[in-house]
Amino acid sequence: MPEIKQTFIYDFDDFALDKPGHDLLLKIKEHYPDFKCTCFTPAFNMNVFYKKVSTDRFKTWGKIIKDIKWIEIAPHGFSHLKGECLTDRKQFTTMILAIENLFKYLELPYVKVFKAPHWEISEEAEEVLKERGYALAIDRNNPMVKVEMPTYVYNWSIDEPMPKYPIIKAHGHVWLTNNGLDSCLPNMLRMPQNVEFKTVGEYLGLQTINN
Repeated sequence: MPEIKQTFIYDFDDFALDKPGHDLLLKIKEHYPDFKCTCFTPAFNMNVFYKKVSTDRFKTWGKIIKDIKWIEIAPHGFSHLKGECLTDRKQFTTMILAIENLFKYLELPYVKVFKAPHWEISEEAEEVLKERGYALAIDRNNPMVKVEMPTYVYNWSIDEPMPKYPIIKAHGHVWLTNNGLDSCLPNMLRMPQNVEFKTVGEYLGLQTINN
């Protein structure tokens, strides 16, 4: 019996212009030419606020990422502050509009799959996301939502032994965590060559918002 071709859906958290990990994504692409992934990205880089990064450099980064067609961008909060999504309807509505406007400013296409920083989000924030057509990425170790809405749950963390599932929904970070690319790249390179890659948006059947 022929071996079943596996599908890999990779998502990585904390993608940003001043974080390492971009070069490691390119190394994966070198080994697997069809590789694609979804990068959960805070919309606003706080180093712009602190004037460590210029607004021109921030926008240039957006244009560079826009041209990398195998990286799908999805929102990971506004500026990745702990608890920033534990807020009421009014404040979160302001936040999600600001996120969408910032991606537009950066000319970054994105998909409407939202992941709250540290997986922390209020019921009212979930309601706003549902009303605005978002799916919510949730933690497999605490797969709970307060509002009935589309969700995405990973089934493998890239620091673990690679499973044999037909569809592997892989989760990691671009840098400096237990499942960061810097420490887990050798594990990922154990994938077979004959696999299919999808982004989270493709898996969920969502359209890209082009800016």
